Amino acid sequence: MEVHDEELPSCSMCLGSSDADYMRYNMAVSGVVLPVVGLIGLCGNFLVVIVYGSAQQRVNSTNIYLAALAVSDFSMICTALVLYVFEAWRHQGFLLVAAIYGRSAPYVFPVSTVLQTTSVYFCVAAAADC
Repeated sequence: MEVHDEELPSCSMCLGSSDADYMRYNMAVSGVVLPVVGLIGLCGNFLVVIVYGSAQQRVNSTNIYLAALAVSDFSMICTALVLYVFEAWRHQGFLLVAAIYGRSAPYVFPVSTVLQTTSVYFCVAAAADC
């Protein structure tokens, strides 16, 4: 399936906002704060997987659900970093980041929504199992 530019409608949706205050805010929150919080979340979920994935902890089904929730959340954070951090940085003139975002977003976004749903189901399953 080929996409030709002349087939796409002309709109400003793909362009960044021209409001300078919004651009600074978006860069600060999505480009700087989100990666820091995301990296902390990745480390925390990695530790949860190690603890609840150990042989001693896997005897309880609730612990298995919590380990699965941590894996799902770990993956969801990775997709959020791609979707939101790259989106913020692509408006700063980095062509490689814009190309990576443009090529990966159509695939990463559906995976992200599936992971969000999976996280909810694992959370409900862990709560129901208690």
